[in-house]
Amino acid sequence: MTFGGFTLGVIGIVISYVVIAVLLLSLNLTSRWVWWVKALAIVVTAGFFLESYLSLNSVLGFATEQPPPERFQILWMTTREPDKKTGDTGAIFLWADELGANNRPAGNPRAYRLPYTREMHKESAAVRQKIGEEDMDLMGTTQKKGEETTRGSSTSDPNAPGAPDLAPFKIEGMPLPPLPSKDTPLLAR
Repeated sequence: MTFGGFTLGVIGIVISYVVIAVLLLSLNLTSRWVWWVKALAIVVTAGFFLESYLSLNSVLGFATEQPPPERFQILWMTTREPDKKTGDTGAIFLWADELGANNRPAGNPRAYRLPYTREMHKESAAVRQKIGEEDMDLMGTTQKKGEETTRGSSTSDPNAPGAPDLAPFKIEGMPLPPLPSKDTPLLAR
């Protein structure tokens, strides 16, 4: 449920901050503590408010700047081009599921923010076409630094200025999960 663009969770967190601040101020007004202890308590509390507010981005579903997992299913990719007017360096957004045993998703989907490069922009467009028009499942595998990328893989330069320490990843068709052996007995009913 949202109210004016804010979710109920965010409104609850803001209300709890206000309650804590009012409680702190009321205790400081009636206590016999030295003035600098009261001031220090207010500054430390305000600092924690700011820190928790800035930390909410990871809780609210914003894309992480961590590298993608070693093996993942690509759900979607999109691009935000650099803008010289605003100073935005651009980004490639990747939505992916980490893959576990037998190429099955191992957890919840996650959004990743990757540094923008022209090559990754082209790769992102190709991924969107394969997923959207050809209804193809795609798998990504991260590569170790120094490994060569092959055709059909991203060629973002991890040594580009301003790029975080990310290795490129290889994009390929998703292999089908293996079927169980016919020798496996059926579960007893």
